[in-house]
Amino acid sequence: MTKGSKRMTPRALKKWRLRLEMTQDSFAIWLGVSRSTVNRWEGGLQTIPKMVELVERHYHKSVESGFKEMRPGHLPTLLRLDLADGN
Repeated sequence: MTKGSKRMTPRALKKWRLRLEMTQDSFAIWLGVSRSTVNRWEGGLQTIPKMVELVERHYHKSVESGFKEMRPGHLPTLLRLDLADGN
């Protein structure tokens, strides 16, 4: 996603996940949601929360600044709760 762009699409989410070389299971763990939630997002059955877009932006900024890896523990608990609630 780029600054000022529209909401993240299911295709963009899947492309990002595959670029990270993650399965739906590992991506779900990383975000603190269930695999079925990731599956619904990628299938267009559920709206991708704005928080996921923010995680993507934060991830890209972190990589650009030299931070090469984000693990589940790097996501604040509040963020994981927001994702679980679908916000």
